[in-house]
Amino acid sequence: MSNKRRWLPEAFRTKRSRLGAAAGTSGDIWGEELPFEDVPSDTLTALHFLADLLPKDVLSKLDFPPIVLKHQLYSLLHNRTTVDQQLESLRKSGKVQVLNLGCAPDTYAVVTTSCYATRVRASSSGQPWDAVAERFLRQVSEHCGDIWLARERLIDLKFSDADVTKLINAGLLTARAVGSWWISIPGLGKFVKLYLKGRKAVLLAIQKSRHHEILESELKNRRLGPGAHLGVPYLLHDIIGADLLRCVNTTSGKILRLVADQHRRSGPCHQNPRFFVAEPSDAFTT
Repeated sequence: MSNKRRWLPEAFRTKRSRLGAAAGTSGDIWGEELPFEDVPSDTLTALHFLADLLPKDVLSKLDFPPIVLKHQLYSLLHNRTTVDQQLESLRKSGKVQVLNLGCAPDTYAVVTTSCYATRVRASSSGQPWDAVAERFLRQVSEHCGDIWLARERLIDLKFSDADVTKLINAGLLTARAVGSWWISIPGLGKFVKLYLKGRKAVLLAIQKSRHHEILESELKNRRLGPGAHLGVPYLLHDIIGADLLRCVNTTSGKILRLVADQHRRSGPCHQNPRFFVAEPSDAFTT
């Protein structure tokens, strides 16, 4: 095996270096620091980078771990097949837990397994479902790496119907279909609402700009009000990764342009940025 250091995008290097210099440490909020040459995949590096974009004060207020949306990875790594393969490898190896957000089809979030377990234990402590939540972490999250579970699978793992009810009340399972449930995390609905509100705020700012486009530097310097609590940089990776914006490099900097304008869509979908914003399902509202 080659001993050469893995090439990393300059954006990743700069971000990690700046955070480390500011905090006097690695600045990594996803667990222990890894030397760059030991990072196993570009996808894991991108996950660390995107997680570090989330404002720490907001996460602290929510008492929530850093979450990265799967499609945000596509804004940094353009080979989507490779991203999907590497993320699947991380999931099966037990390094990350993948969650369905419930706000749109095939919209997934990624959180490290250790952060997931910490959040579940903190939320379940002293609750009637404490014991079953701990068993759920041990038998399901730490060993299966599944995204959803069927009733038959839960029965095989010795979870009764009463246990399933407790897991639903704990926020660890949410309805997927009859007899199956998505694996979830307590308090996910609060994050989803904040995320959707932030996406809407950014899209509205671009739509109100001349020709429905704006310089990235100008947008990042704007105050978008209380809607963009998750931060413009984090939200931009969401919108770009979801193919809602087109990025155009110019001599003045990168221009962000609404994708709908490229296709000249007509009617209310083109006029209203809510066209781009899916509402959370009842399963995730709080």
